[in-house]
Amino acid sequence: MFCLILIISFFFFISPIFGQTSCIKTYSNLAINGNDIHGVQGSSSSCCQYCQQIRGCQAYTWNTFNGGTCWLKNDTQPLYNSTGEYTGILSPGANNTYSLLKSYDASNWFNNETFVFNSFHYTDHKNGFVNYVDYETAKSEGLVGVQNGKVYMGMDNTTILPPNSTIGRNAIRINTLIRFNSGLFIFDIDHMPTGPGLWPAFWTEGPKWPSNGEIDMLEGISEQNFNQITLHTGENCAMTANDSRYFTGKWNYGYGNNTNSGCDVLAPNGTFNTGFNQASGGVFVLEWDREKFIRIWNFVRPNIPEDIAKASPNPNPSTWGMPTAYYTLGPNCTPDHFNNNTIIINSDLCGVAGTAFQGGELVCEDVARNHPEEYSDAYWLINSLKVYCKPNTPCPN
Repeated sequence: MFCLILIISFFFFISPIFGQTSCIKTYSNLAINGNDIHGVQGSSSSCCQYCQQIRGCQAYTWNTFNGGTCWLKNDTQPLYNSTGEYTGILSPGANNTYSLLKSYDASNWFNNETFVFNSFHYTDHKNGFVNYVDYETAKSEGLVGVQNGKVYMGMDNTTILPPNSTIGRNAIRINTLIRFNSGLFIFDIDHMPTGPGLWPAFWTEGPKWPSNGEIDMLEGISEQNFNQITLHTGENCAMTANDSRYFTGKWNYGYGNNTNSGCDVLAPNGTFNTGFNQASGGVFVLEWDREKFIRIWNFVRPNIPEDIAKASPNPNPSTWGMPTAYYTLGPNCTPDHFNNNTIIINSDLCGVAGTAFQGGELVCEDVARNHPEEYSDAYWLINSLKVYCKPNTPCPN
């Protein structure tokens, strides 16, 4: 009987719970903050096996505590730098796996079931000096199309505008018909718009701004070479400086002095403008967990994770390392600050970008009116925008 008990115990110890698989990613000098199930004394090489035995264990962090301890975790984030610690990620279970909901690409980008082409211009030039046109106008003027299997969306680069025109250069702004409340969004582009006074963006926005939130995954002005990631919300949403240990970008301290100016993170150089284009583009990724966090990655083409590059049907953000930006959702910023967001892609001119333009906003508008040739590179070249959802989550609305 004693031998039988030993055999049964040993079998239980080494056999993974049904549905769990092995560790698929390990990190050196990174740890997961909190989310502890419990600690198990052992070597770093034994942690994955321990985690497999515990229902709900998704990852572990090992450190030298008590001669070596595997801290078993019920989540795979947030990661932070910690010398001498090791972290392993298990393959996610079915209920924690992203699956493709919608792929927007050259095959469907311009049909009437994907995007709405906005048609308006700003009366307040602080918001921009552009004239957004409908699809038929954009098509007839050659501002949209398909080039070598990629989506092209540009800006008028041939017309000299009338002197003192209050309506700016023809441009594109689109938004998805579907609204979202969570999900994984992967925007793969070869080229973003560049040119004097350009202000391109890839972002989300809820109704009745800012009450239902705005998430800027890609935004900047022509004078900078780094991406600017920002959240805008209604009242009673705050982020702590301590959250900076969970991402690789940098807080833009002082940016939030104005109403709704947002919580702003600066990505590394080369993630925006001509430097990004010269690297053959890349991907911008938003992961929005309805209850826990918003995190964003910027990858230039050589650094795109393998599962994205190979178009995996189930990409796994937990294997991509620390994000460029991380925002905690919880008591300081409750999830209901972000609701029913649509995805927007647009190119703007001057406005806020004009304030940083050499000579100021009026000089920016003068260039925009009189020098169309400056905007020959003011175009998007898009491979795809893919949206993934987890089961039983309020992903699309």
